[in-house]
Amino acid sequence: MPNTLAHLGVQGVVTRAVVRGADPKWVYLGAIIPDIPSILQRAVRAFVPGVDPIGLRSYAVAQSSLMSCLLLCCALATLSRQPKRILLVLSLNSLLHLLLDALETKWGNGVNIIAPFSWDPWNLGLFWPDSWLAHLLAAWGLVYVLVLWTRRSGIGVGVRWPHARGLLVAAATLTLYLVLPLSATPGVKAADAHSIATVERPCVDCGVAFDRVRYHAGPVEDSLHIWAKRSYAVRGERLDHSATVSVRGVFRDSVTVEIDHLHEHRGLSRDLPSYLGLLLVLLIWLRARPSSRPDRSGAVAD
Repeated sequence: MPNTLAHLGVQGVVTRAVVRGADPKWVYLGAIIPDIPSILQRAVRAFVPGVDPIGLRSYAVAQSSLMSCLLLCCALATLSRQPKRILLVLSLNSLLHLLLDALETKWGNGVNIIAPFSWDPWNLGLFWPDSWLAHLLAAWGLVYVLVLWTRRSGIGVGVRWPHARGLLVAAATLTLYLVLPLSATPGVKAADAHSIATVERPCVDCGVAFDRVRYHAGPVEDSLHIWAKRSYAVRGERLDHSATVSVRGVFRDSVTVEIDHLHEHRGLSRDLPSYLGLLLVLLIWLRARPSSRPDRSGAVAD
C-alpha cells in the first residue's frame, strides 16, 4: 500500500472535489479504514505471540476487502450528525484507498474490490512503494494535511450518540465487520492471496511470491524470513547483504525457495510516513472541538 501520508493527500484532494466542503477529519478517517485490519494484525502478533499467523493473515485479508470496509463505514457513519453524507465520504475514501493500493507493485499481494465474488488479489504494478513517486506523494500529503489543518476552513460534521435505531444499525454492521471475515477465509486461501495456501502446504515446484519480507545474508547460507514466522533457505537470485525484499520464485522443497525475481526495497522506510500520517489523524480528531455555529442540517462546526 502507499504510505498513509500519500493516501491523506491524494484522497483529500479527490474527495473534496467530489463532495463539496467534505469535512477533512472524516475524509482522513475513511482513508485509513482499509488499513485497520493490518494495524490490528500487527498488534495481535505483538501481544499474542502464540496466534496462528496463517489464520490471522487470512482474516486480515478478508477484513480489508471493500465489502468489509463498507460495513465499518456504515457503523461509523451512525455516530455522525450527518449519517448519509458521512457514509458517502467514508465509503468513497475506502474505495479510493484500495484503488491507490492497486497501483503499486506488490508481488503475491493486492486488493479485493469485488469480493466475495472473487478473492483473487488485484494490482496494476505501476510503481514500487519505495519509488520517487511514493516519496513525492508522501511529501504532498504532509503539506496538504498541515495546511488544511491550520486554515481550519469549512464547517465540520460533529459526532453524536445515535438514537436506538442508529445504535442497532451500528451494532449490526460492526458485528458483521468482525464476523463475516471468518467465513471468508476459505475463499482467501483458495485464491492463494499472499501465498497463504502455498505457505501452509508447500509443494515441490509450487510458485510463491512474498511482498516485503526479510532477506538474511548469513555466513554460510542465506535465508528468507516471512510473515508466517517461517524461514526458508534460498537458492537462485541472491544478495550479498541483508535487506527487506519482495521475491517471486518456487519451492524446491518445504524449506527451500528458489528465487527467480528479487526486488530490494531501499531508501526511506514506508512505515515512518505511515506512522506520522496515523498520528496526524489521531491529533486532528483529538483536537476537534464543537462550536456553537450550526451547519445547514443542524450539525455543529469543529
